[in-house]
Amino acid sequence: MGGLRKKLPITFLTMTVGVVAIAGIPPFAGFFSKDAILFAAFQQGTLGKALYFVGLVTAALTAFYMFRLWYLTFTGESRSHDAHRTRARGPCLARW
Repeated sequence: MGGLRKKLPITFLTMTVGVVAIAGIPPFAGFFSKDAILFAAFQQGTLGKALYFVGLVTAALTAFYMFRLWYLTFTGESRSHDAHRTRARGPCLARW
């Protein structure tokens, strides 16, 4: 993988929107859902505050790994030896 931004521009754009949404960046839906869940957990006393902290760490790890996935897939040089070869024909299911 790597360097797929120019080869898959539509996938790059949709993946970018998906990564930003799941990372919880405003104004995307992921921000509002995570915010509501974390706020509800925070209001539930001592156990709720512990759950809030766990949820906050989990949300941060999700954002980190999603951006890492996006970065390694679409930026930089290709890290695959087979990426430069082209197929002579399509996949098997497309021929049926």
